[in-house]
Amino acid sequence: MKQLCDSIETLAMALHDGELAGDELRDVELHLTECAACREHCEREGAAISGLRRKLAPPPTPDLLRGRVLRALDAEDRAARRPVSTWLLPGVAALAAVAALAVFVKGSTPAPNKDVTSIITTTTTHSNPLEVQGAATDQWVQRHYDPSVALPTFASARIDQWGARMGNVLDRQAVYLYYRVTTPEGFQRDVQVTIFDAYGIPIGGRREDVNGRGLLVSVYQGRSVVAYRDGRERAYVFTSSQLAPEELTDLVGTSSLLMQVRDDERFR
Repeated sequence: MKQLCDSIETLAMALHDGELAGDELRDVELHLTECAACREHCEREGAAISGLRRKLAPPPTPDLLRGRVLRALDAEDRAARRPVSTWLLPGVAALAAVAALAVFVKGSTPAPNKDVTSIITTTTTHSNPLEVQGAATDQWVQRHYDPSVALPTFASARIDQWGARMGNVLDRQAVYLYYRVTTPEGFQRDVQVTIFDAYGIPIGGRREDVNGRGLLVSVYQGRSVVAYRDGRERAYVFTSSQLAPEELTDLVGTSSLLMQVRDDERFR
């Protein structure tokens, strides 16, 4: 047993590394049950090794980095699926491309007539990770999307800003905001707001005047949709699968957006 005490430092390392087996392992384990000093030494050695392994473990991937990687992969996928005709444009198509480029140089080009409501409602249901959460959302959006954008706030104290992430609507950069609404009964309801440049993009829906301003209200695949376009052709599209259209309309009616718009602003 004295021999085991003299070799405990080497034996302890071998024990924790799983290098002992057979009679040698049995002798060391029996010795540790009888020798308190060697047992304490092995326990200290095990704690030190565990602590070192925890420090060497790779940290979890931040949500911000994951979000950026997902956006980069989405862009790669869209580029891979782009038809060859967009790169090789013969004859009249080439002339049309030159004309479109000239319009783009002078100003924004209207987007094709696509169902933007279906795109937004489908995108907001995806479980992509948020890139920012909590009180830092305003500054993050203004830094990564547009410093002039006005994030909607609400008169009700029962609405909390949950977070945001970046994305695209019809290949235009967009920001997705997420809010959590607590009803008077204590139930929590989620509301998403998509902000993007809507120049030339038609937005469907039933027009309703709220506080002297026009909103477009619709329902798509069970999701309530309330859209608003400001004087800079920037669209704010509110969606929720848990609030009825009239509830979502009332919510948007209490937002800061309707107090900030100019008299000449309108929907197209």
